[in-house]
Amino acid sequence: MSDTEKFIRKYVKMRIKSLENRDSSTVKARLARLRHGAGKIPGELPELWGEFLAGMPEEFLSRK
Repeated sequence: MSDTEKFIRKYVKMRIKSLENRDSSTVKARLARLRHGAGKIPGELPELWGEFLAGMPEEFLSRK
C-alpha cells in the first residue's frame, strides 16, 4: 500500500469517526446534508465540500 493510500484510509476513517456522536445537533445537521447529497454529481453541492475537504492536505487538492 502506498503512502497516499495509507493517508486516504486514515483521512476517511477520521471523517467517519467524527460522525459517531449522533446525539449532537451538529452531527445530525452534517448527516442531513450528506443525505441530501446522496445521488448527486460529485461537486454539485458546494455546501458539502467542507465535509470532504476539511483537514485534507493541500498537496491532495487540485490547483486547476
